[in-house]
Amino acid sequence: MFVENTPGPNHVPVVNDVVGINYSSGAGGRNYSFNFEIEFLSDPEAPHDITLAAGDLFPGQPAGTEIGTFTTDDLNSNDTHTYTLVSNPGGVFTIADDRLTLAAPPGATGTDHTIRVRTTDSDMLTFEKDFVLTVTAALAPSGLSLSASSINTDAPPGVLVGTLSTTDGNSGDQHDYTLVPGPGDTDNDLFTIANGDELRLAAAIPAGRGGLNLRVRTTDLAGLWQEEALVIVVLDPSFRINEFVASNVTGRQDGDQNFLDWIEIYNEQGSPSNLNGWFLTDDPDDLTKWQFPSVEVEPNGYLLIVASGRDRAVAGQELHASFELSSVGDYLALVKPDGVTIVDQYSFGAQFPDIGFGYDGAGGGQGFLTPTPEAMNGPAFQYGANEVIFSRERGFYDASFNLTLSATVPGSVIRYTTNGARPSANSGTIYSSPIMIRPDSRGSPRGSRIVRAIAVHASAAVQPAVTHTYLFVNGVNSPARDGVVGQPGFHSSIVNHASYRGLMDDALLAQPAVSIVGGLPNTSESERSVEFFTPDGSEPGFHINCGMKAVGGHAIGSPKNNFRLYFRGQYGTSKLRYDLFKDHPYSTGAADVFNRLNLRSGSHDSFFWLASPGNPSNSGGPQRGDAQYLRNRWISDMQFAMGHEALHGRWVHVYVNGAYHGQYHLHEWPNDDFMASYLPGSAEDYEYTNSANASKAGSDNWQATWASVKSAARAGGAAMRWIDLENLIDYQILNYYAGNPWDWNPNQNWMAAGPGRSSSPSGGWKFFCWDSDICLQDPGANVLGKNVPDGIFQSLMNDEEFRILFRDRVYRHCFHDGVLTPIKVAQVHNFRADQIRTSIIAETARWQGSAASAPWDRDGEWQNELNRMDNYFRVRTRNLLNQLRSHSNWYPVDAPEFDVRGGFVARGFRPVLTASAGTIYYTTDGRDPRARRGAVSPAATAFTPGSLIIDEATVVRARVFNGTTWSALNEAGFILVGTQLAAAANATITEINWHPYDSESYEFIEFKNTSGATVDFTGVTLSDGVHFTFPLGSVVPPGGHIVAVEDLVAFYARYGSSGSPWYFPGIQAAGTWSGALDNDGERIVVTDAAGAP
Repeated sequence: MFVENTPGPNHVPVVNDVVGINYSSGAGGRNYSFNFEIEFLSDPEAPHDITLAAGDLFPGQPAGTEIGTFTTDDLNSNDTHTYTLVSNPGGVFTIADDRLTLAAPPGATGTDHTIRVRTTDSDMLTFEKDFVLTVTAALAPSGLSLSASSINTDAPPGVLVGTLSTTDGNSGDQHDYTLVPGPGDTDNDLFTIANGDELRLAAAIPAGRGGLNLRVRTTDLAGLWQEEALVIVVLDPSFRINEFVASNVTGRQDGDQNFLDWIEIYNEQGSPSNLNGWFLTDDPDDLTKWQFPSVEVEPNGYLLIVASGRDRAVAGQELHASFELSSVGDYLALVKPDGVTIVDQYSFGAQFPDIGFGYDGAGGGQGFLTPTPEAMNGPAFQYGANEVIFSRERGFYDASFNLTLSATVPGSVIRYTTNGARPSANSGTIYSSPIMIRPDSRGSPRGSRIVRAIAVHASAAVQPAVTHTYLFVNGVNSPARDGVVGQPGFHSSIVNHASYRGLMDDALLAQPAVSIVGGLPNTSESERSVEFFTPDGSEPGFHINCGMKAVGGHAIGSPKNNFRLYFRGQYGTSKLRYDLFKDHPYSTGAADVFNRLNLRSGSHDSFFWLASPGNPSNSGGPQRGDAQYLRNRWISDMQFAMGHEALHGRWVHVYVNGAYHGQYHLHEWPNDDFMASYLPGSAEDYEYTNSANASKAGSDNWQATWASVKSAARAGGAAMRWIDLENLIDYQILNYYAGNPWDWNPNQNWMAAGPGRSSSPSGGWKFFCWDSDICLQDPGANVLGKNVPDGIFQSLMNDEEFRILFRDRVYRHCFHDGVLTPIKVAQVHNFRADQIRTSIIAETARWQGSAASAPWDRDGEWQNELNRMDNYFRVRTRNLLNQLRSHSNWYPVDAPEFDVRGGFVARGFRPVLTASAGTIYYTTDGRDPRARRGAVSPAATAFTPGSLIIDEATVVRARVFNGTTWSALNEAGFILVGTQLAAAANATITEINWHPYDSESYEFIEFKNTSGATVDFTGVTLSDGVHFTFPLGSVVPPGGHIVAVEDLVAFYARYGSSGSPWYFPGIQAAGTWSGALDNDGERIVVTDAAGAP
């Protein structure tokens, strides 16, 4: 620690001294200085005054009446205070927190009460003050009013008509309201008073009534009262949804100064009308989704509702619906209080930034509008988006061609550019005839041609600029003259290399292209045009205008930055809708709607760091790694292989303004939108954090939620309500295997996301591998001491139940054919290596670091590192297991082993189990041999040779107990010879129960064994809409059924209980799926254990 800018070692700290600490990331890494302002205070100050904000005291006030509240003046800001009565003659008063309350009636008019009050701050410093409270005369109420003056003819019984209020000369008085007989009480029977001051309708309004009469009395605490006869006008209302904006970017702000979508209701009557009890909805299957409070709309007036999803329905305040509008198309309806009658509705398509949709102010029906909140609509646009149509699609070409442009709106003026500049209504060449498209032959964009165009017409609501990039890899005249391969940004050491010069075109055509137009992004978000297209045209591709910026920490110093893409309404389209990962590994069920994506350069796993021997490898041992451009993709793939949500990704070549910028990894970003894409709920239900680091990106409320997550982890058993424990454990095991000792730290290089509340159906917070470049280097690296993530895992390892689960997951992944065994790990890694084996040539041609023997190339350093990794994979699992066995009770006892670990056996087969020490306990009924808290389960049997006999399909679960602790679980499924494996020929889906009328907890998918033999469903997988793999022991007799369900407890309560009308005897539930069935329809993919459909 140090104190900056001080005159010497004897300096006395003063206010505004700056205290800091230096941190080094390691030898050769960067040094960071973090400064903090610390205010050095003198001795704490005592409070110096007390204020009482009080109402009147008057006869008749009962004990318990709140009189006022205390506040303290204190120089110590943010101090806390407690209040006590030092003197309280007669015991008339009491203090609760900061509130002065009557403990007894105050007495007659004119009585003075002198009390002395003490305030005590957090340092136990005090101040006292006397207060004199005088009992004043009790005054009768002088007036009574109702917040509403009208009611609709079709208002249903129970609806809130309005709130009652009283004018009273005694401040702080309280009032009781009753319906009373007397003049003007004709319709008292139609009303009731609830919750103190709410006037509600008790019965339907008789037909033909123009007004309703009632008489109400208000009585104060002294028993004094006043009566009023009230008249409520009965109206036959006529409302419509006049206008809405579903992509509000820079238009109207709500009361919180946010640009949120809004809906405008118009009162078509020439008199005030009340929306009390009416509904707005965005769901045709839920017409009562959001209900209006009692709110009057002026004659021919307007009412705005913010479509925020915040559900604010308080009369007199800004109204917020419980739903949001979708800019890509949605449903919107206004419904009468009966909850059935739709008076106005829209089924609308894509909307545009800051453009309204509604009734044409000129009387021409509905259409796009210039927004006019709370005012008459103007004329509607005749057309929506005026698109430019290109006769040739963006992509790869080998010959020049004529390009024809046209517009969707006849008579439009088309302006275009061919230099990458964005055209506008007043800039760009006016299109008049076909454009000859030939590749650029000059400078960095050589071999490319970028055409950007806009169609202008006064009748169109929006006029988006459209970009088409055309790439000529080998040019038209010659590769060197006008081909991409001839760009000056390539290193001659590769393009002229005997092994690679003939492969440059293949390398550039080996991956899809991402064309960024608008310049190289910097660290501030700004608009860019982004296109995606494949060399062979096998995908439709896309174009979108979006926000982009360069991102990263240390790697921001690289000339090849990482980029983040932001899809926002302000750029024209709020989301990217494209099936980006279709037919890629782990792509079943992958999202096809995105708010953000990342373009990762390779970062430290590239020429920038690992490929330059002058940089420290920070490998954790004598072996250092070299660049592979694979580590981040590999570690996400491994999370998929371990059975968890992870980041989908694919390789692309990036071009900036036509210039090749290198090979990139295009992948997802694990934020709240990502979670909502794969798990139940909306983005608002989730929070996310980057390393629990306040200086990094995160959702709005992540810190408060993360505090609850950490608290639950410290509590042990409470963690399962907040954390997906298997996900966390597998994340840790994977990163222990990967062995990054440098920058995988408690608050660095990991991400997590999860629900904003405990016990969410999403299964708790999940952890994602992130920025994992410095891994897979030294096979002896030991990172078990890393307190990642943010201390949570280490806290949980104090809990024995969690340690047992940890051992189980270690055994599952690191033994037999687990995903962290040598062959399995190498298969995942080598699959991705093969994907870039050709394209990496183009990357090395564009970017070179400081290789020991230049050039750094595919057949040299890259292949050598690939070979070195083969050795890493061969020994790393064994090294990790030895580290775990030596680490403080993490893996103290090896699991038992079977001589035959399941499979087909003859009836009467006797498995043999062995262990190096301790007693082996096993079960055959599905239960764990270990009971909770460490006891031997009553269902468990101590194994002795010959004691276990297989006479039917059996799952054997076994552990070793050494007297103090338990091993991991080993389980094996035995199937009798003659049993068939589930396949299309012997199994079928017989029922999908989705969107039940009462609760989605009862959803299930039912399979039937259609054969005459026993069928084993073990390993059968459901994917796409929901995700589930049938576990060991999922054996079904001939003609029998088995189901996967949404909620196991709810399913058995309805279908497994003999007292239920839905009872289905003998039904077998295999388990609970993840994900959710879409109520609008779903695609379910079923594959057998071998992966066949």
